[in-house]
Amino acid sequence: MKTCDICGKEFKNKRGVANHRRWHDLPEYKKFQEEFREMASRVHSGKILTEETKLKISLNRKGKAIGKNNPNWKGDDVGYKCLHDWVRKYKTKPKNCQHCGKEKKYLELANISGEYKRDINDYIYLCVRCHKIMDGNLQKFIIAGMKTRLKQGHKNELKYGVKIS
Repeated sequence: MKTCDICGKEFKNKRGVANHRRWHDLPEYKKFQEEFREMASRVHSGKILTEETKLKISLNRKGKAIGKNNPNWKGDDVGYKCLHDWVRKYKTKPKNCQHCGKEKKYLELANISGEYKRDINDYIYLCVRCHKIMDGNLQKFIIAGMKTRLKQGHKNELKYGVKIS
């Protein structure tokens, strides 16, 4: 039995150890590793797989890289967009706003606690108006809409208790 002097793995013969050593992170093997990866990708590109082979690959991969087992999993340390995408994937979208109950075509995901944690129950689907109210932006939303109306030629009007100047 031959042993790798870097990691201690045992092999039946000297050739096994030599082939194994090339994959350790050593400067003398960097060029070999890059060339091998490039050659391997060229060999497999354009290959047409049979349905049977595709099924075997699919069954072999099933359940191995989902959630925490995925090498790209970041846990709770994800950004705003990725977290919302994750919630959209696992939380079913209702037809009605979960606050006012009105049926709306477009509903937005709203965070309840404001902490943006990976908890599906910390999110609800709201219509745009209820989402603005919840976030405290309704007043700004109304003023912006009224200014737009003024630019379109409407008179200076008093609406929702806000006077536009």
